[in-house]
Amino acid sequence: MLLKNVNKKLALALYIIFGAFLLADFVIIIKERPLGSFFSPNSNTATIQWAIFIISVFIGVGLLIYLTSKVVKKINIFGTKLSVFILMILTVIPRAIWISLVNVLPQSDFLAYHSFADLVIKGKVAGNTYISLFPHYLGYSSFLSVFYKIFGSEVIVAQILNVLICCGITVLIYIIGKRIFGNEVGIFAALIMVFWPSQIFYVVLISTEALYTFLLLLSVYLFIRILDSKSSIGITIIMFIILGMECAVTNSIRPFGIIMLAAMAIYYLVFYKQNFVILKSALLSKAACLAALFIGYTLFSSGVTGLINSAVKKDIPKFPAGFNIYVGVNYKSEGSWNIEDANTLMELIKKPGSTPQETHNELIGMAIDRVKQYSIKTDINLIYNKFKTMWVVDHDSLVYIKAGLNKSEPSRMSYEKYERLLVKVSNYYYYAMLILSAIGVACLLKRKEVSKSLLLILLALGIASAHIILEVAGRYHYPAISIFSLIASFGLVSITQIKRASL
Repeated sequence: MLLKNVNKKLALALYIIFGAFLLADFVIIIKERPLGSFFSPNSNTATIQWAIFIISVFIGVGLLIYLTSKVVKKINIFGTKLSVFILMILTVIPRAIWISLVNVLPQSDFLAYHSFADLVIKGKVAGNTYISLFPHYLGYSSFLSVFYKIFGSEVIVAQILNVLICCGITVLIYIIGKRIFGNEVGIFAALIMVFWPSQIFYVVLISTEALYTFLLLLSVYLFIRILDSKSSIGITIIMFIILGMECAVTNSIRPFGIIMLAAMAIYYLVFYKQNFVILKSALLSKAACLAALFIGYTLFSSGVTGLINSAVKKDIPKFPAGFNIYVGVNYKSEGSWNIEDANTLMELIKKPGSTPQETHNELIGMAIDRVKQYSIKTDINLIYNKFKTMWVVDHDSLVYIKAGLNKSEPSRMSYEKYERLLVKVSNYYYYAMLILSAIGVACLLKRKEVSKSLLLILLALGIASAHIILEVAGRYHYPAISIFSLIASFGLVSITQIKRASL
């Protein structure tokens, strides 16, 4: 009983921490006024416009709650198959329209993925220094190359693939939401994701974000399925091995699959009540299942490493995070990519006989030396600035699109004409969902019980915590959007139920 109470208090603490994270985000948003450059150049007028913008966000949330209360009962008339079909159609339409309106050429990392996919098809990745340093580039590029080989190495192929992956994300959000919170929450969570502006805008970019998020959600779904199943010990252990392998696949696309692994391990070990025991020990049975999870992850990761080594003809690093950490603790660049740190990397690469792992290890040492020079005040300011970069706006996709606009073949839509409006719409929606997510956390706290929603909270906090140290960019919060959509949907549906009960 004592252990159960401790677990409940710990779970409530995690909900409170996530709620504090959301609150801090919104306080910083109001304080920093990050959209200032998209309002009037007159400072007084811009302040008034910003105030009206924020007030209108709260009004919009209220209106959404009111409209939801009118349809929340009726939405259950659709069966699962019909709901999935409708959600997929709704996912495709706005994304297809967006692809037809803007003509974007891949730049920077997006160009690297596009180019490496072409090199994979031609069998020319051997000896590539960049891939040997950052092997996850080959993971996504190899996936992309399969479709390039069939349909041609054209940007439109990657964009259509993004749309299909987004359909998968929508369906997974619906199913996960339905399993954790119920059918109504699942449908609204999927709808929130369907119409999330930045998620629509990202489909024209050749990036890992969509595939990584899909695989992350697939891991969540498989984990929940395992917990809900009543299978034997042997079958459960096999399922955990498969889940570990899936986490390794996720990690090969972006090297943050380990966050998912850690979130599942913490939830399973600390909060989950085991439905079978080995040698009369619940702890031993959990240890066996987690061992299976890590065995599956390790075996598949080793296999992926071997394949990349074979393709690149070089040893790849087992911990390729040195550069990411080095950049992440750069106070001058506020933890973001910068040319100075990139040049440092280039100089280290030139060292004769240095292996990729040695390069990353040296960068980790340099990162530690950087941090040692900082005062506590500097550390706090760095974390604040990194938080601000990663979480206060949701229009980074538009920044990348603007940089990649095809000048020789202009877009059907005048991007410059509508840029300010698109930025405002993107952030308006984002801020509204942050408010609904905060409401969702409050409703979870009111329940005072440990549910599988805690896994989502652990995952979101894991993403936020990792980037306290690692490099930050606005687009790195992309996977967290799916979590926000689920928690926001729970808040939306819960508040409408409370409203109905009070009538």
